[in-house]
Amino acid sequence: MYVQGLRDTDDPEIALLFDKLATPGGDHCHLFRRMTAPLGREVWTIGGGMRFIPESRWPAYAKEQIQLLVAAGIAREQAERYYLDSPKR
Repeated sequence: MYVQGLRDTDDPEIALLFDKLATPGGDHCHLFRRMTAPLGREVWTIGGGMRFIPESRWPAYAKEQIQLLVAAGIAREQAERYYLDSPKR
């Protein structure tokens, strides 16, 4: 997922790119390691950091990210839409 409308002057902890769906070890975990890796999502922040967020921590992380996006001027409805587990139709 790419979060649009951000600036490089926004909070460096805001997730700019993240995996929409959890996968074992994240998208860049390969081969046999993937078979035992925990479910989680890879995140790239505005500050350039990459981290792996375990799925067990994702709800709290998503809530924090929504608050950061709102503080950066993104409408709450849009911020929440980025972090919905499945798109509403």
